[in-house]
Amino acid sequence: MHALDGFWLADEAYYRSRILPTGRSTKDLDIAVILSAIHAGGTGPHSVHDSRMRSTLARLESLFDAAYAINRDRAPGTGPAMGRYAGDVYYSGGAYYFSTLGAAEFCYRAATGASDAHHWIERGDAFLRTVRAYTPPDGALSEQFDQTSGAQTSARELAWSYAAFISCVAARRLVTGRQG
Repeated sequence: MHALDGFWLADEAYYRSRILPTGRSTKDLDIAVILSAIHAGGTGPHSVHDSRMRSTLARLESLFDAAYAINRDRAPGTGPAMGRYAGDVYYSGGAYYFSTLGAAEFCYRAATGASDAHHWIERGDAFLRTVRAYTPPDGALSEQFDQTSGAQTSARELAWSYAAFISCVAARRLVTGRQG
């Protein structure tokens, strides 16, 4: 058994982001788990190809789909705007570009070698369409976009938002073989 297996909550079908000596955390279901999978790479347990990691992404999608007003009545073919964890209050506690792009990148990496690659690419593209919908014409990416209005908030033109975009697009290009 790998030490990371202890983070799996079978009854809730997700990897928790932390184990505290005092019990559970409101940050248990956290996008950090998805980001760890894409940055660690690999193909085995705890990677984007692990069904438990995929379940964790699905749980996060459900969480933010229900929690954020901007996800209600969203356009067909778009994915939910993603935040960090339930109850986040930093600035608006809104959607983060790096979270939504991280979910897209996870999908593109999951498509690599998968029999259902088309499904994963479409899922990644749905997240990208959401990012596009909340990106102004000049392409500026702040840290967050508000969970109610979609307006950019928090740190303006944040480097990690651009880094997440570059990393996501690079993963898409690898799996699709296309520049677009």
